[in-house]
Amino acid sequence: VPDGVHPLLEALYYFFALINLMCNMACVSAVACVNILGTSLGLRGPDGSVRQAADGMHQQRSHIFWFFGAGLVSCSFAMLLMAWIKMQTLAALSCSIVLLWGLASGVRRALQMKILFRYNDHEVVKVDDMLTSETVGPESFVRQLGVDSDTLAQLLVNIRQRRHENKLPPA
Repeated sequence: VPDGVHPLLEALYYFFALINLMCNMACVSAVACVNILGTSLGLRGPDGSVRQAADGMHQQRSHIFWFFGAGLVSCSFAMLLMAWIKMQTLAALSCSIVLLWGLASGVRRALQMKILFRYNDHEVVKVDDMLTSETVGPESFVRQLGVDSDTLAQLLVNIRQRRHENKLPPA
């Protein structure tokens, strides 16, 4: 930071730079932990661990998005402040307009994606729903998983028939 800069501008720049660094580090470390630990639990854990891993990963999703968004916003504010600290007025004003436009566009786009990919918790598809569905039989589900075993497909058909006959709820 050059000499003669107002102390408040300098303090705000360092504040937003620090928030940017910390939020981005938190985002990257959370994503790494979720990807490594979640998939390990799902692939190597005991019965029910796939659901536990998926639920845990889903719970962490909003925290990760908040860290990511806060990092982007604080980075934008730090750049905005640096423009006013280092540049002449006209150049700083031009950069500020572009930065604020980019920030507003990013927020608008993020809100559009949130609406595009929104779903309610009661709409979540479970594996049991697919196995008992009339439109997607267990045979095609097993083939989608890459299993081409007629014995496994027959076992799933038998389970579906027994549940249907006994009116048992899906496990």
